[in-house]
Amino acid sequence: MRLVTGGVVGVCVWAALSPLLPFVPVPARFLLVWLLFTLGPGVAAGAWLTRDLDALTRTVVLLGIGSAATAVLVDLLGHVGLLAAYPVLALGLAGASLAVWGRGSVARGPRISWADAAVCLALVALAAGIGAIVFWHRLVAVPDGTLLNGNYDSFDLSFYASIAAEASHTVPPTASYYAGHQLNAAYYPQLVLAMVHRFAAVPLLSIYLRYSWPAFLALGALTAFVLVRSIATRGVAFLAVVFVLVGGDFSYLAAWFLPHATIQWDYLLWPTNFLSPTMEVLQFNTWTPSLPIFFTALYAVVRAGRTRARGWTVIAALLLAVLFEFKPFAYIVLMAGLCGAALFSRADTAGRWRLAATVGFGVLFTLPSVYAIATLPAQDQRSRLLFDFLMLPRRMLIKTDLTDAFASLANRLAPLASLRTPVFLLLATVLFFLVGLGVRWLGVRGVGRAIRGDASPDAPAWRVLGWTVVAGVTIPCVLVTDPYVDTLQFYETGLYILWIFTALALVGFARTRRRAGVVAIGLALAASLPSSIHFLAMKWTDNQRPPLTSITRAEMSIADYLRTCDPNTTVVLQDRPFAPSLMAVVSERRVVLGWGRTYYAVGSESRFRDVESFYMSARGDPGAAFETLRRYHVTHVIVNEQRDRVHPDVLARLRPILGRSGFTLYAVPSPAGP
Repeated sequence: MRLVTGGVVGVCVWAALSPLLPFVPVPARFLLVWLLFTLGPGVAAGAWLTRDLDALTRTVVLLGIGSAATAVLVDLLGHVGLLAAYPVLALGLAGASLAVWGRGSVARGPRISWADAAVCLALVALAAGIGAIVFWHRLVAVPDGTLLNGNYDSFDLSFYASIAAEASHTVPPTASYYAGHQLNAAYYPQLVLAMVHRFAAVPLLSIYLRYSWPAFLALGALTAFVLVRSIATRGVAFLAVVFVLVGGDFSYLAAWFLPHATIQWDYLLWPTNFLSPTMEVLQFNTWTPSLPIFFTALYAVVRAGRTRARGWTVIAALLLAVLFEFKPFAYIVLMAGLCGAALFSRADTAGRWRLAATVGFGVLFTLPSVYAIATLPAQDQRSRLLFDFLMLPRRMLIKTDLTDAFASLANRLAPLASLRTPVFLLLATVLFFLVGLGVRWLGVRGVGRAIRGDASPDAPAWRVLGWTVVAGVTIPCVLVTDPYVDTLQFYETGLYILWIFTALALVGFARTRRRAGVVAIGLALAASLPSSIHFLAMKWTDNQRPPLTSITRAEMSIADYLRTCDPNTTVVLQDRPFAPSLMAVVSERRVVLGWGRTYYAVGSESRFRDVESFYMSARGDPGAAFETLRRYHVTHVIVNEQRDRVHPDVLARLRPILGRSGFTLYAVPSPAGP
């Protein structure tokens, strides 16, 4: 009766809340609905299992579980055509579960530690402050429309927004930026945001370019704190999360002292030149929405070892499977870390079997996702795994323009010609790890102790973390992706966990030598900050450089009309296919080609040529232009009268629908043709 009553109350809450949402300020509306949509499925999935935790820890863990559960719920509803029922189910599940929140042993459970609560509040404030700096000037309203500032970071965020635009009406989403193709990307991070947009009417550009990433980062910080706090002191947990949020490597030394006279040098993210960005990518990469699931999965592994409860093992395996749909590279590294910890658990037979069960169930739950990837058409497969030895150090030398210098040094040091390549790779690898690990070198000794293990109660948990670091560092030394840029995400997984060991070493030193320890912590933070400060300074001055792209008021009017068209059949042709397609985001309709770089749209070269030829067809063959419309099933064409040169015979056969400030939207007759 309590469950039924709670479920009905939850549904009634949504029924009462939804009409009031338009009157709520947009930032508060986003935060409220995002939290409700995340917590609801999380409470349903983990309320009973977490009943012995204090309220703060329980809420954070349930939000982490909910980050995975809500994506699964959206995906399941999309497959059966019931997306419209999502908010009712999410709030109904929340109400039913909250109705029994206080029952059981939680009534006798631990109270909230107000010191932990204060630390959590400080971490949320830090994440929000960083987000304010990074996103303050990214999306700017001007009299004629909206500007999108930034570099490839904004490019990536607008790409994710296009996935959410498609997912707001079609789940699983197709490639809206590459109409007619399946989406070869981990789309789970975008699902809850698509639902916030659909049911709370929060604009997608505001969601992705203002609010969501700082919110995800704050939740990631909380789940990381809860994980580390469960096996270490409050100070270790706080310092570890601070390092995750603001810490970087020693790449600033290269930026300061090397000429780096090459187009390969990354002027925005200095650590990318040593393939070790961590703090920076949290402001635009899907690492950020993945962190809550990543750290909550590790927390579930820790709880499974402590409580010996099978429920925690199952939750850990389920979170691992969902992590595959959020960040498959982190999934691979974490599974390898669990395997390493299981194989080297020595006398802990029970712990070994628990870890083996987690891995086994995790693989089992992941099989549907693996099958979906394996059955993708060849033309939609974006990347592949290859074996290559020490590729990242070699790429580092290219980006820093040091290849010739290191080859010359290897020739001088190697007594035999056959040894020159090994010496070259050794020198490159030493520099790669020396600079890339940076302050994290302080945690390497702790990793060694963790994988050896001891008799302490928390040794199994530290062993898992230690082997995860080892896996993250060693996998990209032998296994790479094509294109190579995804390879460093294996490495980043280990780097995030290595911050925990770094904080453990520093706090341990400060515990025995208080004054020297405080100085050491201050110096470590100072040594890890310059690259991060450079990135924040670049983001704060984004509005002082030319915008990445823009959308005018006239184009917004066209997008408003397109939203009234059938999302399942509408395909829009627009010019500038290499530019970020804000039209696909705002109109929520598919475009023939946007984000035309081959990294996103595999095999798009011929499609790009067709689009370019259409918009320069004035002196060409109108039949070829009509063939482009037929080939890509185009229903609408956007023409900019100032820059486009479409053949007049083609325009004569199209039906003008809307004209604004030099932009005209045409409908294409069906079938298109002379």
